[in-house]
Amino acid sequence: MCEELKNLPDLKLFLGFPEKLSTISNVASALQSFETAIYCIALGRWPATVGLVWQANELLLQYLYKGSLDENSTMAAMKKHLDEKKVSNDLNKAAHKLRITRNDFMHTGFSPKDDLLSIRMFFEAGVPYFDNLLKTAFECNVYDFCGTGNTSKWFWDIYRNTRKLTLNRIKNDDKYALNATNLFVRACYKIVSTGGRFEDFVFSYNPYEYFLKNHLYGVTYEIEKMIIKEFIADNFSEDEYDLVWLNINCDICSTELIGICERDENDNFVNHTAFGCAKCGYSEKAQDAVNCFLSNPINKNSNIERNFDNLILVTDRESF
Repeated sequence: MCEELKNLPDLKLFLGFPEKLSTISNVASALQSFETAIYCIALGRWPATVGLVWQANELLLQYLYKGSLDENSTMAAMKKHLDEKKVSNDLNKAAHKLRITRNDFMHTGFSPKDDLLSIRMFFEAGVPYFDNLLKTAFECNVYDFCGTGNTSKWFWDIYRNTRKLTLNRIKNDDKYALNATNLFVRACYKIVSTGGRFEDFVFSYNPYEYFLKNHLYGVTYEIEKMIIKEFIADNFSEDEYDLVWLNINCDICSTELIGICERDENDNFVNHTAFGCAKCGYSEKAQDAVNCFLSNPINKNSNIERNFDNLILVTDRESF
């Protein structure tokens, strides 16, 4: 490896970050700390994200205010950031809570005991404050960076929908608040497993899938039917008559999603009550999650066809 490449930070989400900026020590460390938090989410280690995300924020504060303060104090930098009206009072308070939680978790934090508080800190303070500091320092947005490929925005779509769903459940003391992060955890795992590169031609090569699809298509079809039938039996068996293929592809594997339709007395389509991906094995039956991920305007696929007549029953097409 040449010396020039050795000096470049290894990044996954921030592949498009300006090279001249990403090689600055504080900045490179901040970006990698944030990305490592994504790795921890993929492993289900939410408490570890508190320290990593706060470290990323602290490093950007040091970059912003190094030399402008009498002492290199994080608290002083946060106060200056607030006094300059670069951050709202609410977000500043949330960031202080994140900092305090990080200090506590260094000695006592672990999963699953502290998962819910960690999740709240990540969505309520960690990412929003990091985004704020990126804007202040570089006039860029954290949501502008997500690896490569034309569909890279999928990750932040899932993040925004998960944030809305999770914080709303926490606010309402919903015991299923933790479940709201399931799809986001899968998205983080996809970041880890692909290295942030999402073009089709760089997906890992699977010789078994290639052989089946190109030489034994009939076998592939039968396997897909079996996978779908098992998925339906495990998740939607009681509603098989209402199962349809949606006009939305799974953000994780690009396979078309399956959904359950609610219909009125005249057999007209009313709403979706559940959805899932047979290939990933992921399903969602909670109505607030279904509404959030399928109907939220944030979702890039929000133009889903609402007419049941244009949706295909799974029983009429039993393969991916």
